[in-house]
Amino acid sequence: MRFNFHFSLAILAGFFWLAGCKNDAQAEAKTASPVSKIQAAKKQVAKTGAPLLWKIEGGKQTAYVFGTIHLPDDRVTKLHPQVEKAFAASKEVQTEIPMDLATQMGMVQKLFLPDNKTLKDVVPAELFSRVETLFKAKGLPMAGLDRFKIWAVAAQLVLLDKIMEFASKKPLDTQLYERAGKEGKTQGALETVDEQLAVFDSLTMDEQVRMLKQTLDLMDEKKKEGSDPLEELVLAYLSGDLKVIEAAMNDSYDPESTLDKKIMKRLILDRNKTMAERIAKRVRKKDAKPIFFAVGAGHLVGDKGVVTLLQKAGFKLTRMK
Repeated sequence: MRFNFHFSLAILAGFFWLAGCKNDAQAEAKTASPVSKIQAAKKQVAKTGAPLLWKIEGGKQTAYVFGTIHLPDDRVTKLHPQVEKAFAASKEVQTEIPMDLATQMGMVQKLFLPDNKTLKDVVPAELFSRVETLFKAKGLPMAGLDRFKIWAVAAQLVLLDKIMEFASKKPLDTQLYERAGKEGKTQGALETVDEQLAVFDSLTMDEQVRMLKQTLDLMDEKKKEGSDPLEELVLAYLSGDLKVIEAAMNDSYDPESTLDKKIMKRLILDRNKTMAERIAKRVRKKDAKPIFFAVGAGHLVGDKGVVTLLQKAGFKLTRMK
């Protein structure tokens, strides 16, 4: 089995890391049952199903911004007719980072722990044992992955049940990037690999250890509840409801937690500003052409999301339905 490390996965990891960062009081608080959450999301999907697509007007050319999710799920990768139409009309496609094979392979070396260390060398024995046990339970080898940084391991844990899908199918954003190349469109990206990885590398070792523990705790909690966090995330995305998606992001966010605030700022808010600024700059260029921007859905929602920031910058954004 070959592990597939696509790190526009950053936003997906962010959903679950934020969900894991909660204090003990929150962890014990009563919440709606996972079953009821999923059923509610299913109803919302049936009711709306609107794509996370906006037309951007006010630049030199019409452009579009589309919210993605880094999963190969067929329900996600089958594009809404409006998204197909916008993609076809665009001459350039930009994802968060370049999604070509060479770039992704080049990232691997940047994920290794320094000095030939392994995960076992840098995390408490009890924590390593939990990770190893989880992999064994899924019938997956630890070999290779144990050389990766703590945050990279944590990001993969929530995707273990999707490993086979990642091995046989490509996530939505990768498909869009590769399709653009095949159709002769210009390919681009809003961030560099180093910029995106720096968000995670800025976390201290202690913070990364805490992330790993909280991710494992969350997975144990979900297993006991009989719920599937990835399914909940997919349903929130498919609903097309901005409030549902924002709620999924902020479900367990603790504004009193220094670590929670740090993650929210660096992973979401700072990058929202950067993406909005770069989108604005690109569509204002004299040589601008119809452009299709594809970024993680979590970056588009809320009063500090990319959509709102572009509106504040003077652009007109219209939700396509």
